[in-house]
Amino acid sequence: MLTKLISHEWKDTFKVPALLLTITVLLSAASLVYFSVADQASAGTDLNVRNFVLYIACILILSGLSMILMIYFTIRFYKNLYTDEGYLMHTLPVKPWMLIVSKLTIGTIWFYLVGAITLITLIALPTMAYFSPEDLLELRTMFQSYHTIFTVPSILFLAIPVMIIGSVFSLLTIYASISLGQLFSSHKVLASILCYLGLSTILSTAMMLLTAPTTAGVFIIQSTSANPMADFASIYWSIMLISLFANLILCVPAFWICNYVMKRCLNLD
Repeated sequence: MLTKLISHEWKDTFKVPALLLTITVLLSAASLVYFSVADQASAGTDLNVRNFVLYIACILILSGLSMILMIYFTIRFYKNLYTDEGYLMHTLPVKPWMLIVSKLTIGTIWFYLVGAITLITLIALPTMAYFSPEDLLELRTMFQSYHTIFTVPSILFLAIPVMIIGSVFSLLTIYASISLGQLFSSHKVLASILCYLGLSTILSTAMMLLTAPTTAGVFIIQSTSANPMADFASIYWSIMLISLFANLILCVPAFWICNYVMKRCLNLD
């Protein structure tokens, strides 16, 4: 039954995310083409203002597309499970966790696709085009020293899982906030927004506490090591692993909130 729910959710939500993904890909491709042929700053010029402004505009647009996608799945979750549509959804012969997982699965897939393309674009863009040639050479030299970090294994086996779990965590935080908002007798949308602010603060604080020791270690090494860039590789893996497990740990209470409210405290509009 879970497979059928996921399949139905995919078919029912395909159009809007596919459109946003298409726009993201086209904008990314156009940006890559432009910045690959754009003139660099001339010698003695610290900043190419035109390229800098265009790059910032690209960031804002891509971030806006990601935000639209988040709002779309937020509204979808709320309308589908906590309004009139919920009377039908909750009469299906499925457990509440299956409804959550089906929506979480599809939302995560689209979140990851859009987020991955956005991240790759922002990294791959020759953003150094608005730096002076001397600064560009220095940056290239610096990044070359990180070649032992940004390898295919590190990207495939660590960076990708971190991004996927991060997408799951972001969606679960929203879903849990909406579920908590339904416990109020009135102004449920406003209550959900306030719950999101509160829950985000709590989870962000927990995340900071879980990752603080490693983050502090990075700053200590960078300030005391004779060769900080050589030591950064081991710290990089530690940060990524801790972020991965911290997100996984914090996903548990968020998922529990959603499941508990639907199972024990369902209060439809």
